[in-house]
Amino acid sequence: MKPLAADWKERLRRKPERTLGLAPQAPPSDDWAERDAERARTDAFAVVRMARAWEERPGQPVPVIFPDKDDQDAAYRLLSNPRVNMDHVLESHKECMVERCRRERVVLAVRDTTMLNCNGLQAASGLAPLGGGGSGTKGVAAHFGLAITTARRPLGVFEIDAAMRDDKDEGACWLKHFDKAQEIARACPGTQVVTVCDREGDVWELLSRAVAAGAGLVVRACRSKRRRVLCEDGSKKGLWDYMAEQPVLTRRSPNLAACGGKRARKKREATLDIRAARVKLAPPGDRTGDAPLSMLAVSVAGPQGWLLLATEGKTENAIRIVKWYERRWTLEEYFKALKSGTGVEDRRFDDADDLRKCLAFDAITACRVSDL
Repeated sequence: MKPLAADWKERLRRKPERTLGLAPQAPPSDDWAERDAERARTDAFAVVRMARAWEERPGQPVPVIFPDKDDQDAAYRLLSNPRVNMDHVLESHKECMVERCRRERVVLAVRDTTMLNCNGLQAASGLAPLGGGGSGTKGVAAHFGLAITTARRPLGVFEIDAAMRDDKDEGACWLKHFDKAQEIARACPGTQVVTVCDREGDVWELLSRAVAAGAGLVVRACRSKRRRVLCEDGSKKGLWDYMAEQPVLTRRSPNLAACGGKRARKKREATLDIRAARVKLAPPGDRTGDAPLSMLAVSVAGPQGWLLLATEGKTENAIRIVKWYERRWTLEEYFKALKSGTGVEDRRFDDADDLRKCLAFDAITACRVSDL
């Protein structure tokens, strides 16, 4: 016998990929931990026990979560098992998330990055430098994708990239997470899935891919990118200057709450002028061969000015686009639940990979806490 491919060993060892949304539906159960963990393909029984214990004692260290010595040793064995990774812990949770998304008309896939400060783990290997002006802070930089409803209810975590600092191309990170959101869209054909990003998501490759795929995307434009608009006479004008010339579509007067700190302010009422226009974005200088992108630009001028780019919708839908972007703040509230509610930054492990698997359990628990 002769092999037909040189990499036949690697192909035979490769585990089959699971298509999101095709796993058997979980039976009705009041056991939340069992529903969100029982369909894990790797060590399912152990993952269910871990998830249930995490739910019963959220925010506690592992020795408190597992007071029995044998259970504690089993938990550490699972977290240090090189054959188990974050995806194995999250895959059953993501299947339950798809079932929840299918009951919604619109799902917002919000995305952002948070830094987990692990300075107390000086001896742990694999931690990434987090910056901080040369302070030497180390930890885990994790890029999260959270599916929520338009009413800001969390439906589930669809992606965690806890090794993003290892990738020098940050644009590739946003593209990968956009593809993960598109997996939800394919698994939920009756649901409109819209990816919502902050200024870091203003990447030309991401905008191009979303327009080409006809996918829902709302991105806050980054002023430093200096986006330009192709005018009808063939000239080019800066995006911010072009939108400032558009007529005011509507005006909102939200109440700004008082806050302290470096940016202290008193409670007051703000005035926001909202403008909207269909624009053709000119490709950047290093992508001159690309075609212009037709997008909806929505300008929110005021104390908290935004300029949003959306792949779909007419100018009449500007308010809806603004509200979708406002829902992105739900992810910041989720990060607060993750850090203060689960104590993820207080975990004690010798290896960063063990900490990442622990983060997956904490991420599911934080989703549950946020939902409650």
